[in-house]
Amino acid sequence: MDLISQTEKCLGSPEPWYKGTVDVSTYICQDNTRNAGESPVLLEPNRMPAIIPIAQLSTLISTRVVEGVIIRKSDVCTFGGGSGKFFNFDIADLHSEIRCKAFNEILDMFFGLIKVGQAYHFENFVLIRSNKLYNHLSHEFEINLTKNTILYEISDHIFPTIPVPFNMVNISDIAISMVGKCVDVFATVTYINNVDLIFVAKRNTHCYTRNVSVADDTGTIDIILWNDFATKFSTVVNTKVRFKNLLVQLFKGKLQLTTIMTTVINSEDEAQQV
Repeated sequence: MDLISQTEKCLGSPEPWYKGTVDVSTYICQDNTRNAGESPVLLEPNRMPAIIPIAQLSTLISTRVVEGVIIRKSDVCTFGGGSGKFFNFDIADLHSEIRCKAFNEILDMFFGLIKVGQAYHFENFVLIRSNKLYNHLSHEFEINLTKNTILYEISDHIFPTIPVPFNMVNISDIAISMVGKCVDVFATVTYINNVDLIFVAKRNTHCYTRNVSVADDTGTIDIILWNDFATKFSTVVNTKVRFKNLLVQLFKGKLQLTTIMTTVINSEDEAQQV
């Protein structure tokens, strides 16, 4: 599965979570003891706390330990005029998925360690209610990593292949009332425009963009691909593609879809495996 993320398309102004009593970072280290350090080390644990299924994660549960596979990861995004930064990723077990976030210095600790397709064990994180303006997963909560978060890689064999879950909608069902929300579509590519490099004044930067038209049995719609999605889109016309997390927009009176950080694009061959 070819998962692509992008940096430029960031929605809203997310605020980092701060915990005033955090004084030291605690991680599992090479000798299986817990010591203070500047960055986490991913190694096998010497204890096995109770694992909570992702679907059961709640602020009502004091024990918050999960295991799962990373199915999506964004690039680094900035906010507050560049004064802050964050990235997010989604972790899934056999029955559910949840969004995870890391801000500023926490991002520096964990960004390079999180790999799509790798299974991890997570402990000592903060659970907050998800903001559905920016988080379109079905889970009621999301995870914020902290300086005290412990994570380590676990065997991929613990989990069978976990497909990216899709909740498809018909193109004809995409309505103005859905503007600002995300949808998943399964459609045939009917037209692919060339890649353009445009200047986006709002972000004061140049971005790559590409228009793609798709159709299903109910209608047609245009999809705007940004940056890596635009430059790495290798699908040809008449190929069936699954798109996950496309943002619904209204542009000049016409509905269209656009990629965001956590968009996933599966070509026909990959889609047949889902």
